[in-house]
Amino acid sequence: HQDNAVVFNASDECIEPSVAGLYTRPVRGTPASTPVMTYNVTTGEVNYNVSTARKKTNIVDLVEDTSSVLQLRLREFDSLDLSEHHVGFIAEEAHAVNPRFAWSADGQVQGLDWFAMVTYLIGEVQKLRRDVDKILSSS
Repeated sequence: HQDNAVVFNASDECIEPSVAGLYTRPVRGTPASTPVMTYNVTTGEVNYNVSTARKKTNIVDLVEDTSSVLQLRLREFDSLDLSEHHVGFIAEEAHAVNPRFAWSADGQVQGLDWFAMVTYLIGEVQKLRRDVDKILSSS
């Protein structure tokens, strides 16, 4: 048992980490206004999404072509777990478009990396804005 650990389960019982459920180590990071929390499947930790340059190294501009985000298939589907209808993406399809768009655990694609997808989408919006500015300035 680790101090400050959190255990998530669906049993409505107070349990120790040895019982089946999602076990996470202490929450790391410093929250800001409207902090986003993420679960790291590799370390088993929950972290605040801290994006300050103080916590990063090797910062450079993204030079990859961001247009792969435009290849994502927009889907509708029914959730097997929640019996609800949703719109969104399929992680395996997003990974096939660009491996940065999905995360994996145990050798299998599990979910979407929304931060990467949004970064590429903003790159495409910036390109469109530059194109619009060129058209407007030449007329």
